[in-house]
Amino acid sequence: MSSSSERLRHQYAVMTVILIVIFLISYYFLHRDNSGPPRQVHFKKDVDPEGLSKHLNEVARDIGMGNLTGVPSYHALENQTYHVAAKYHLATCEIPKNLVMLTRSVICYLADDTERALDGDNSTNGNGSCTLPPAKQRLQEVADIGGPNKTTTFVVFRDPFDRFVSGYLEFCNRAKKCFGCGTNLRCFLGELQKKLVEFEGNSTANSPFPWLLNLFAPQVWFCDFDVNQAHYSLVRYSAGTKADAQKVIDEIDQILAKVDVPSQMRAQIRSEFSGKGTRDLVVKPPYRLRIERRLMQDDDALALLSQIYFYDFLKFGYGKKVTEKAQ
Repeated sequence: MSSSSERLRHQYAVMTVILIVIFLISYYFLHRDNSGPPRQVHFKKDVDPEGLSKHLNEVARDIGMGNLTGVPSYHALENQTYHVAAKYHLATCEIPKNLVMLTRSVICYLADDTERALDGDNSTNGNGSCTLPPAKQRLQEVADIGGPNKTTTFVVFRDPFDRFVSGYLEFCNRAKKCFGCGTNLRCFLGELQKKLVEFEGNSTANSPFPWLLNLFAPQVWFCDFDVNQAHYSLVRYSAGTKADAQKVIDEIDQILAKVDVPSQMRAQIRSEFSGKGTRDLVVKPPYRLRIERRLMQDDDALALLSQIYFYDFLKFGYGKKVTEKAQ
């Protein structure tokens, strides 16, 4: 009798252990960030552009990108943001995550008749060295300083892959507010794609995450690119090192020289931002590389990203092999 009871207790114990193991395994598979098998991708400080293009090409072929299913097309957002330095017939159009603080500071400094000291941290909010003039919402509104053909308007554009990673690291990697996906990249990209397509079809619909859609919307949705691109001077930005930031500053300086900004003011701008770098370079490289690796190792997540930003890749010349496959 005692041996029978002991045997029964033993069976219960075994079953309990089995159930616990099954629960733990189920929990793991339900909550893990479902990444595919690792690919042989070698990283230095950033993703190799040629390697990314090749990888995107493979993903596009596998998912049949040619039908452009789930790709948000051109969409002109209602509220654009143009900042103008009327004295120099210079303007800039903002795209979130594309050096907004730097470009605001430049325009603010040039628009301030008192030419007070430039301060990249404070000059854009009215509490620092100067006050930014009221923003315009359409390029046509810039006509009051000489017309869009006489005004030089520059726009900073960015590798869509790099821009997404930067935004995700800043707002979503440690926040539950990004569609409730936590750190699951595939979940977040899937929700983002769905909401962007819904927004495109019904831009008057109230979205629970309007700021998030604005932050991660394709760059071609801003600045009315489909009709105004010919009026813009484009500045290419790539995050990674101070050398990358310096290259952007050099390009902006060339634009300032063309609109006859005095050399001493240009020198002040170069000095301020060359020494300080940009806010997008503050993120520690290991965090950035971790997100990049996760994207490159997950074909489904990368496919979603390439669909969401398909027209960015096409318009700005990134991932050319992908766009060639889709045409």
